[in-house]
Amino acid sequence: LAPQRRAHIGIGRSFQITNIFPNLTVQENLRLAAQALGKDNFKLFRHVDAFPKYLDKVQEVIEQVGLQGREGIFARNLPHGEKRKLELGIMLAGDPELLLFDEPTAGMSSEQVPELIEIIEKIMFGAATKGNDFHHSPAQPYWPDDIPQNEYDPDKAKFHLKKAGLKDA
Repeated sequence: LAPQRRAHIGIGRSFQITNIFPNLTVQENLRLAAQALGKDNFKLFRHVDAFPKYLDKVQEVIEQVGLQGREGIFARNLPHGEKRKLELGIMLAGDPELLLFDEPTAGMSSEQVPELIEIIEKIMFGAATKGNDFHHSPAQPYWPDDIPQNEYDPDKAKFHLKKAGLKDA
């Protein structure tokens, strides 16, 4: 699937290399992410204030990822750990059903890692309370019950995407 199609069916992805808009502020990065998946994504010539629902979503995500007080900072000026938080926020702004991470703490200092892991755990445990069943231990990723943690099977992964309501995956 094309990246934009994945996002539209509810899959958020994070890679080892941080993927943000460096010349936009934290708030602008998050608003664009929320608006891109909304019904107003092609309303290019309207002022940002015309879309209060996206600004409300931005504030919610900023609090969720711990970037309060950083809204007006250009993304390029954020420390690496905060760029990783911003990338997570960009994923969350689209209200994904599934989050896929590839080494979300890559390049972060050991002091920054626990905070990001705590944010991800809060998000995942929040998802678990909505009917998803995940295993977790400090050394293991979150994983659905019926896939052994030492085995990856693409067909089973597709099954879980369909089970989660992502039928086009």
